[in-house]
Amino acid sequence: MDFRGMRTLKAALFGVAAAAVCLLGTEQRARADFLFNPTGVGGAGGAFSINGFDPAPGNAVGVGSVTAINNVTAAGGTGADVAANRFQLYYIATTSSLVGPSPANNPLTPAGLNSAYQITYVASVTEYVSSANAATGTATFAISGTQAANSVLQIYSNGPAGGIVADNATGLGFTAGTLILSATPVVSAAGIGNFTNAAGNPVLFDQHNADNFGGKQTVAGSGSSTVDFRVTSTNANYFITPPPTISAVRFITSQSTPFIVIEPTGAAAGTGFPNPLGVGPIIPNLGAINGRTGPDFQFVADAFVTVPEPSSVCLMGLGLCGAVAVLRRRSVA
Repeated sequence: MDFRGMRTLKAALFGVAAAAVCLLGTEQRARADFLFNPTGVGGAGGAFSINGFDPAPGNAVGVGSVTAINNVTAAGGTGADVAANRFQLYYIATTSSLVGPSPANNPLTPAGLNSAYQITYVASVTEYVSSANAATGTATFAISGTQAANSVLQIYSNGPAGGIVADNATGLGFTAGTLILSATPVVSAAGIGNFTNAAGNPVLFDQHNADNFGGKQTVAGSGSSTVDFRVTSTNANYFITPPPTISAVRFITSQSTPFIVIEPTGAAAGTGFPNPLGVGPIIPNLGAINGRTGPDFQFVADAFVTVPEPSSVCLMGLGLCGAVAVLRRRSVA
């Protein structure tokens, strides 16, 4: 089945829509400024006032997502939160810049970021397919009430001089350095997400520099999502402002295939995504056509991360809201 918009699936993988509509409506006015030291050296003396992070385009894979869509389609198009309809999303990215304080929210790049050291993200979330329509190329997804043991968000810093070690092609280096934040996905039964497939035939999967995947094809498309995580721990050397201010982080993400701006993870044999809280890498099984012939779907995920004010944490949920989130991600930079 050709779900050509399955880079949207990243949104889907991350998505519960009704909650997202509410989140996107409050995202700009309900962010909390906090002091952040990107290297962990110097305490408040080396800290910046920010309210979020701007990750660089990263990799994401929905393990079992194509299988789950096919299962729901075969069952008549409506899916429940059961094992056959669930899949696990994995996500990795580096940091492009920090986001300066409100109300300007300007990009802020500390000295040495992405030259002497990196800040990286590793995440995992359990989703299920709530509906799928092969005729229209649409599907909806929701956050599962049964989260896998490795469903988590982790942020790392390898500062002050850890070097540039995170590698999209292999998936290595994203857990280098110090774990500075841990969080768990917010589980909500409310809301749904959806995406629309792009038209056209499959295209070359790896279009970033040389093709490292031997001509593998992919369905093409785009989408977006909003994901909230409840913070469980922060490193006080980095997050100078303590909880409860840093009680949640919110991901607003656009996604796309094919891979044009970065390398797809898994280019080398035996390499894949870091497994949060688990053993061994997650190696995508894509088949000859990514998004169609394998059980998994891999796509580019370009996120924007903010810290909501404590008063808005009650709104947290996971969501997919179509092109609205894509526009929002760029307008708040």
